Amino acid sequence: MEITEEMLDVIEAVKGRREPQYWDNQCRRYMEKQQANKKAVKKSEKG
Repeated sequence: MEITEEMLDVIEAVKGRREPQYWDNQCRRYMEKQQANKKAVKKSEKG
């Protein structure tokens, strides 16, 4: 798996370090939650 800049941002937010080896399920769930929140905000702005 290739680690993107967005994924590094998530790792830093969750783990406090910006290192690719720290990517895990906790980081993945955090990233999915952040993306869902962005979609919800976009929908409510159109509303």
